[in-house]
Amino acid sequence: MKTLLIDGNSLINRAFYALPILSTEEGVYTNGVYGFLKMFYKVIDEYEPDNVVCAFDVKKPTFRHQHYSEYKAGRKKMPDELVPQIPLLKEVLGQLGVFCTELAGYEADDIIGTYALKSEEVSGETVILTGDRDSFQLISPLTTVWFTKKGITDVEKLTPLNLKDFYGVEPDRVCDLKALMGDSSDNIPGVAGVGEKTALELINKYGSIEEIYEHTDELKGKLQEKIINGKDAAFDSKFLVTIFRQVPDCHIENTKYVPCDDTVAAEVFNKYGFKSLLERVGGTVKEHVVETKEYNGESFEGKRIAVYRTDNEVFIAENETQQYRISLSYDLLCAGMDEESVKMLLQPIMTDETVEKVFFDSKLERHFFGEVKNVTGDVLLLEYLLDTGNDDLSFERIASKYSAQTGAAQLLYIYSKQREALKNKQLTALYEEIELPLAKVLYEMEKEGFYVDSAVLRQLGNEFSEKIKELSEEIFFLAGREFNINSPIQLSEVLFEELKLPHGKKTKRGYSTDNDVLENLEHPIVKPIIEYRQMQKLKSTYIDGMYALVSQKDGRIHSTFRQAVTATGRISSTEPNLQNIPVRYVSGRAIRRAFLAEKQGTVLVNADYSQIELRILAHLSGDKTLIDSFKNNEDIHARTAAEVFGIDIKDVTSVERGRAKAVNFGIVYGISDFGLSKSTGSTRQEAREFMEKYFERYPQVEAYLKAAVQEAKKCGYATTVMGRRREIKELRSQNFNVRSFGERVAMNTPIQGSAADIIKLAMLKVSEALKELPYEARLILQVHDELILEVDEAHAEECSALLKSIMESVYELDVPLIAETNVGRTWFELK
Repeated sequence: MKTLLIDGNSLINRAFYALPILSTEEGVYTNGVYGFLKMFYKVIDEYEPDNVVCAFDVKKPTFRHQHYSEYKAGRKKMPDELVPQIPLLKEVLGQLGVFCTELAGYEADDIIGTYALKSEEVSGETVILTGDRDSFQLISPLTTVWFTKKGITDVEKLTPLNLKDFYGVEPDRVCDLKALMGDSSDNIPGVAGVGEKTALELINKYGSIEEIYEHTDELKGKLQEKIINGKDAAFDSKFLVTIFRQVPDCHIENTKYVPCDDTVAAEVFNKYGFKSLLERVGGTVKEHVVETKEYNGESFEGKRIAVYRTDNEVFIAENETQQYRISLSYDLLCAGMDEESVKMLLQPIMTDETVEKVFFDSKLERHFFGEVKNVTGDVLLLEYLLDTGNDDLSFERIASKYSAQTGAAQLLYIYSKQREALKNKQLTALYEEIELPLAKVLYEMEKEGFYVDSAVLRQLGNEFSEKIKELSEEIFFLAGREFNINSPIQLSEVLFEELKLPHGKKTKRGYSTDNDVLENLEHPIVKPIIEYRQMQKLKSTYIDGMYALVSQKDGRIHSTFRQAVTATGRISSTEPNLQNIPVRYVSGRAIRRAFLAEKQGTVLVNADYSQIELRILAHLSGDKTLIDSFKNNEDIHARTAAEVFGIDIKDVTSVERGRAKAVNFGIVYGISDFGLSKSTGSTRQEAREFMEKYFERYPQVEAYLKAAVQEAKKCGYATTVMGRRREIKELRSQNFNVRSFGERVAMNTPIQGSAADIIKLAMLKVSEALKELPYEARLILQVHDELILEVDEAHAEECSALLKSIMESVYELDVPLIAETNVGRTWFELK
């Protein structure tokens, strides 16, 4: 007879922390259960037990608490995402034919110890699957502990023969070892001042704590004093760690493992999305089935309509199981309706405020249908909020996740699942109050566009071409010959083989010629090469590229604002990316001269948040010194330098201020001493000392950053002030560099993400306010922390004041939000 005994709490805890947070479409968390089952079936397949018992702890005091009231005191609270998975695991195991048990007054260890003893009494072989070292005391010739060391794959099989090599003592000395060294995880005191090394030496010499206390006269100095003073604690601790093996009502004959029918297992795995487990039971993923009919003039009378459009078809659905298809025709030879006819057909529905509309991408469909009222469903945005950071949010992938195909009825089905998950993750308000209405604002901004003076672009293009030619000639002269500057291979040959400049490691493509490498080289050729690259990129991307995107109809560039891309919640733009014009360079800033208010009598008005991320850091950390600096409207970088260097703020030099500025902004991104040394030109030691002094002066900032990492490690994600989540799978990586990146993400996501939330909220409020004005004023661009309006010149100052007022009052922090405004004819003039 072979018996498998599982420590349920230990195993699901290991699984939970080994895997990223997973949930069903309804928002039921499942990563702990899924990881548990993966381990369970791996052991079942290898060990093939006759009996299986999964024991759980009960959240009630045990006999150990009665003996020592502080037993297990101070344990970290179980993550909210893990709590509901314990009862779910019990339910799933019951359905799969696994005997689960628990008993008030006892721990899972006691139940496991009792069953192991019962198994040994009938000469049965037993495997205990656990991540708890207390179980090592149960190891015997008939009982093996399969100890989960890391994650869900690294398991050590421990027997009486190898336990000492692994743990330092034999099974019957485990309790004595813990009695001396204690166990912080269970708040078992042990003997004060005696650590693992000393405890091992004593146990291996004397065998037990009883023998140690028979020979205290042989001990010397401080150790003798510690042992004598800690006698009561040692014996109390031994009592606490000793597994009780006489738990009542443990009958081995009741634990026969009879796996459930494969169809039942398949139902369970399908229900919770455990697709990889379906293979072992021959199951398949159940897809949401939809009936599709050709549209024949039927009327749509539902109160919720979904519309899904492809290049060749339009699908309309009023429920989750049936949809109509309209084929699109682009010439007289094809059957179907043309686009304008489809728009006319659906126009009454689109403008009906009593009918809810569900789309995959509501912004995109607004561009197709024009006026659309009462949009409640945007599947793309919903999935973005539920799975921020996923770089594949195509409808095909999302549909696959929810076991559906693409189409309008499937949209309704997925939408209902997403709304439930949104509610469970407390993201409903973020979706309804910010992301969904913002999609309409972004549509209006895309439709409006930004006027471009093509003549200015052409002039800049000519100037850049001339500058590129001059730089090329200078580079060729310094190199001693002509070559293709744009070719890394040819450039590498010139720099490292002909000019003999120091190089890095050689790869298949030659030595690296990245700017990071070039900036560390000392030669007259380096500066013109870097400048040549800058000018080439500016011309190809921001002159030639943008010139091609100027609309022939209205002379404006209609950039696409991407709302569901960045992991921080920031909006990005493409075709062209107006947010990425390199304004650090004079030539880059010059490109903004081409963007202007279109009509005579109109101007551009902008407002830009001042140091919003540092203000959010002050708010989140609660650091009094930082908060006071902002409340007193001080130069935050000069104040930081004064604090760190211990000098008066008026005596701060530009170099000291620059270093403080690098730290202030670097803290937001989790900068290291290496990163700081690189950005400030200081040594790594100097950077380390500066950061140490910084945290001495701003202790609550350091405490906040550490707490942010710990919180993210505990729950698997970081949140913003408005509840936006970013899952950080990297925190559970075994790779140090990947894990370190995850820690930096945990620090900066609440800061950067909160800044994104605030600017989005400001966009909504500004858009609403502008529509109430009796004159023309439009929001046309958002760039990072800046909003730009196109307004009547006569009302520019009034609009400027309105914009500033809204942006500064849109969200209350512990420090004031400050928005700096400008008015100008061109974007360049706004500064």
